Amino acid sequence: MIKFLRIKTVILLTIVLQFVSAQNRVGDEGDRNSQFDQNRMDTSFPAQVDWVRSGSPAGVKIPPTNTTDYDLIIEPTDAAGLKNHIANLGANGGWIYLKNGTYTLDETIYLPQKIKLVGQNKDKVIFNCDTKITVFDLAKQLRSGSESGLYNITFTNDLPMPDPFAYSDDRPDDMGCYIYLHAGCYGYAIDNCNFLNAGNCPITSWNSKASTIRNCYFDGAHNKGAGGHGYIQIVGQLMLFYNNEVKNLRHFVLQREYCQDNTVYRNYFHQDINFHNADKGDNLVEQNALLIRQQMVGWNTIMGPWSYKHNIPGPGNYAYRNIGLNVNNQGLAEQEFSDQSVVYKIVDRQGNNPVRPTSLSPSGGSLTHGKTPLPQQNYLYFTLIIIHM
Repeated sequence: MIKFLRIKTVILLTIVLQFVSAQNRVGDEGDRNSQFDQNRMDTSFPAQVDWVRSGSPAGVKIPPTNTTDYDLIIEPTDAAGLKNHIANLGANGGWIYLKNGTYTLDETIYLPQKIKLVGQNKDKVIFNCDTKITVFDLAKQLRSGSESGLYNITFTNDLPMPDPFAYSDDRPDDMGCYIYLHAGCYGYAIDNCNFLNAGNCPITSWNSKASTIRNCYFDGAHNKGAGGHGYIQIVGQLMLFYNNEVKNLRHFVLQREYCQDNTVYRNYFHQDINFHNADKGDNLVEQNALLIRQQMVGWNTIMGPWSYKHNIPGPGNYAYRNIGLNVNNQGLAEQEFSDQSVVYKIVDRQGNNPVRPTSLSPSGGSLTHGKTPLPQQNYLYFTLIIIHM
């Protein structure tokens, strides 16, 4: 164990991750199987064929740089106004450019196929959300959504800042989620958005498929009590969660019977990745940095189920080339599941050694999304920062 200086370490880790993440645009349109070196496929990991194709099948469409290429340009409005603009584009969909300002969203919005909402500036296009409702219920009605997306938007609300370490339901009347990837939802892109102080979950899902969440910042929830509150919840197939920063939630969760073949890749978590309850298996956690802070007593960087009411993880869940740092033991830091030569398998519940090393060794140095693996020297630099603090 080593002494941990929390503020300095967090700043330095963030700098390193931003540097290495900038090398890639995983999930872009065209960044699919054609970008993956097939010689790196490893038959020891049969789910690799799905990990390399996780995310929106069409790739994340890149927004136009010229406003004249948008189908609609709109001023700040309310939910009813935004719904009307979406309806005006019709079945062919299109690009909607959101001018800077505050959009008051007090009704649930359904985003149909090929509709893409793009903010002028991520920090200045504000969706001020009613925390009692689900703001965007993706594909509940239309069972579609392919090539739809949300870009460059900040989701927030008028409530006071929540306590980041209060794992309880502080506002039980404010259980709305910002985004619900509903059953039948397929091929959405959520790119370069902020999700601040959600009522309940900033993003949740149920039996959704093949969507990409990338380059987003998640910070805080008012309700973080037991029962599925305050999560980012991945309950779907072939989902790609890439290059995001996550903090001050209860858990990032992979769970339940529809959770399979998902890829959690190169993110920065100020908390845990949690295989919470009976996922279907074949989920990959690769090249992430995870930090458990001193206030998070009882957490680990990668976890199995806490409760004996929950069932153990499914088969074929792996963690590889992550860096985990746990500081919840009286201010002392300890690395977890961080040996860069080891593939870990998530097999059991908390208290039963849930994350176990295997003898497997991927032939290609990475199990997922194309592009060259993160250079080893960057991992060494990352580790040395931790050791010498």
